[in-house]
Amino acid sequence: MIRPLVSIITPCYNVQEYVENYLLSILNQTYPNLELILVDDGSTDKTAETIASFREKFAARSVAFKYLYQAHTNQAEALNKGLNVFKGDYLIWPDSDDVLEPLSIEKRVDFLEKHSEFGFVRSNYYLIDLKTGKRSSGCDDEERAKANLFFDLMHGKTYIYCGCYMVSSARFLNIYPSRRIEPAEVGQNFQMLLPMAYRNKCGYIDEKLYGVTVRSDSHERRNRTKDEERKRLDGFEDLLLKIYAICGIKSRKYIRERNARNANAKLIYALKYHDVREFILQSARLAAARRFHFSQ
Repeated sequence: MIRPLVSIITPCYNVQEYVENYLLSILNQTYPNLELILVDDGSTDKTAETIASFREKFAARSVAFKYLYQAHTNQAEALNKGLNVFKGDYLIWPDSDDVLEPLSIEKRVDFLEKHSEFGFVRSNYYLIDLKTGKRSSGCDDEERAKANLFFDLMHGKTYIYCGCYMVSSARFLNIYPSRRIEPAEVGQNFQMLLPMAYRNKCGYIDEKLYGVTVRSDSHERRNRTKDEERKRLDGFEDLLLKIYAICGIKSRKYIRERNARNANAKLIYALKYHDVREFILQSARLAAARRFHFSQ
């Protein structure tokens, strides 16, 4: 019997040092029916050559292999290029410097096939020290098994590592029939996961099936200037407005939670940079959200 097709979309940008381990982890998957779509976001190193050296290996494993190239833009646009062509019944989008455990895809497909009440599923993760290669513990979220994740994801109370998640393609495309997320510089995982969490329950597999490489130079962890941090915060606010519109969210409770999340993020920013004016403004904004909460 032919198992459901799983599409793997992975944006790549200047990852020649890391992508080999990632590709090997895909080759080592026990699950047989895979489609791998690698989207090169304008790499200037030897990322393309490293990927090309694996083409025959994937052919030998009967894994559909697509390499797409675009001029350097951002991860969201790279994801869009893959979303436009993927064919799988299930979808994952791991980072190109991380790794999947051999049973990672098989266990998630098995879960979703047996539990149709869930629109997506997630596993635990572990961290990989880039210098030593040692694994450390992960998943410090004590409530990671909860099925309703919308607020936890939005408030950053639970992990959003992309390779921990697998979604039903049909349910994902009900949200994004155009096969396109907002081409923003921030929050591509927010866009992939928050609407899913609003409309669907998330299943849980209590195993560390995804390895996250900790890199100080990664897009998420690199040091930013004050202006860059402010631009990033504003970008997330704008993105949340668009996500709420996509979901059709008009509930006062949800709007209050969004306002509280945004105000709290900018309060932390104000404290970090000793910005008194911003602190006063965001304190008032957060207090207003809390007053609304307690009046309900």
